[in-house]
Amino acid sequence: MMEDPCPILKQSEEVIASSKKTSKADVYFDTVVGHLQDIVMGDEFQTTRDEFINKHKHTFEDKDENKLEYTPIFNDWTKLIEGFLQTSLAAKMEGFKMQDFLKILPKRQTQIEDELFDMLSTLADFQNFKTEMIMAKKGNAMDDLTNAFTVHCIGTTSSN
Repeated sequence: MMEDPCPILKQSEEVIASSKKTSKADVYFDTVVGHLQDIVMGDEFQTTRDEFINKHKHTFEDKDENKLEYTPIFNDWTKLIEGFLQTSLAAKMEGFKMQDFLKILPKRQTQIEDELFDMLSTLADFQNFKTEMIMAKKGNAMDDLTNAFTVHCIGTTSSN
């Protein structure tokens, strides 16, 4: 019987291999994204996110005009989620600053899962946040990010 070549990998993680040289910026970005994936798939994050959305989704309407009451909700969302992610990432990466990461994110959008990028974009973009709230109100939100990521073992071993 052949042993699993990647026994420590879980099915919800992704491994990407490349033969090209990686820079410190690439390693940093990949490390942050890996930690972010772990965090957003966690129960604590999911509960925090879901409780906030469920509390506020009924305030939002699918209209072009925005109500003044949306602004403090968006500000609270940004503060809550960004703070949660900042605290969680800082515990894993000394000196991490979410604002610095969010600045480089748009240039590397294609290098992360769409679901993760969409969630992160709700921190900086009111329209994306409003869309997420309206989708939640209609029952079509990104309800659970835990199934958004996939792992593929690309290594092989030979048995002797």
